[in-house]
Amino acid sequence: MIAKNFIFIFLITSFTCLLVNAQPITTLTGQYGCMANRNFGGYDLALIQGTDDGSITGSNFMMYIDFTNKSMEFNVVGSKTWGVSKIIKGEIAFTNGKISVENGPLTNSFLIKSTTSTPKQSYLLTFNLMPVNGGATLLLQSGTSGNGDSTPIAGACNKI
Repeated sequence: MIAKNFIFIFLITSFTCLLVNAQPITTLTGQYGCMANRNFGGYDLALIQGTDDGSITGSNFMMYIDFTNKSMEFNVVGSKTWGVSKIIKGEIAFTNGKISVENGPLTNSFLIKSTTSTPKQSYLLTFNLMPVNGGATLLLQSGTSGNGDSTPIAGACNKI
């Protein structure tokens, strides 16, 4: 009798597990916190001479993306000078980003565009996002950004 009950429970459990499949995410909602790093491999940096013109070449990014309110904030940390003995570090925060969301280049992916500005310059950032883990995590990828003047970025976002 115990063996029959075990087999019955095993079959029901196995059948139930087969019915549970990951469903594609069709829209992005809620808020995510992200960390991303820039890949400088193969790139020459413009600020290699060690001049400090006030701008930075960002090397890592902490981001807050709010899909519900279509907004984005991010903090960029980097250097103002590279390849010199006295590196000048820099940091800048953007808190006024507005985002739009489109279908991405791959199945179950999205493309977001964020426009933001500082008193000196406007920026257009583009990111490919792919939800994984039922939408709890987003894989993040960027090529050369919307301005076409950057290096690739890769990272991950977790739902808050």
